[in-house]
Amino acid sequence: MEKVIQVEGIDKSELRELIKEVVLECLNNKPIYEPKNDKIPPHAVSTKKIAKLLDKCVATIHNYKKKKIIPFKKLGNRLYFIPEDVFAAMRTFEHKKSDNEYFFNN
Repeated sequence: MEKVIQVEGIDKSELRELIKEVVLECLNNKPIYEPKNDKIPPHAVSTKKIAKLLDKCVATIHNYKKKKIIPFKKLGNRLYFIPEDVFAAMRTFEHKKSDNEYFFNN
């Protein structure tokens, strides 16, 4: 079923112009896309690079990320790592791991 709207006192070209003005005003007042303010620091590195720095494979880095062992930032579909933060987290992780090994082996 088709809906019909009747407008009196205005012709077709005036109506088009009015609709065009309203649409443009709405578009100017509200951005269609607002980029996030998340900025990746210039010293952030990719998954491959952090894997190389830690002498681990990429799959291990993904496992560490999944287990929340190392911190990361995500922008879009890409992951970024701040080396200093990752190194600090790995020191803590290695320390806890060695404590657990000592506890369970003695």
